[in-house]
Amino acid sequence: MSLWNRPPVSPRPRPGAPGAAPAYIGGNTGGNNGLYAAVAPAKIGLSTPRPDDFDAFWQGNLAAQARVPINPVLTPVQTDVPGVELNMFTLDALGSKAHGYIARPAREGKFPALIQLQYAGVYALNAHGAAQRAAEGWLFFNVDSHDKLPSDPSGNIPQNYHAVGNTDREKSYFLNMYLRESRRWTTC
Repeated sequence: MSLWNRPPVSPRPRPGAPGAAPAYIGGNTGGNNGLYAAVAPAKIGLSTPRPDDFDAFWQGNLAAQARVPINPVLTPVQTDVPGVELNMFTLDALGSKAHGYIARPAREGKFPALIQLQYAGVYALNAHGAAQRAAEGWLFFNVDSHDKLPSDPSGNIPQNYHAVGNTDREKSYFLNMYLRESRRWTTC
């Protein structure tokens, strides 16, 4: 039986009452499970103390990246969405490359911009979806978090990328990811 065609759930005891099961908090089921959360980002604390030299470390990496030419490359991508120009982009970053799709209406003018940053995981980006946004009148950027072509579902990304270098900030997989993200912001 799927999650979506279950029989109605009978009332359960309130959480913490005798016989009550733990409450279901949520999870990625691949569909809209109707669970939402509101947070106050400014009130989320650090999980570990911030290193005293963090600002110098990050500014040093940004300065090193600023010396790397961006070398933007646009590669046209065919789309079945009429009135749209769709391109794959590649930007050089410090130690890696930033990739994604950029789509725009195929007419002269200025357009409002929309940037879609991807969530954790390794997957191909939706080129058709990017083209659809452009057909709505947006200059649309869909950016991949990983150093891989946006059309590639897996790239050469380690399966356990989240653990690569997680005890050494110089070797952390996320260092290059964050630098790629910062490179994207400087080009928009």
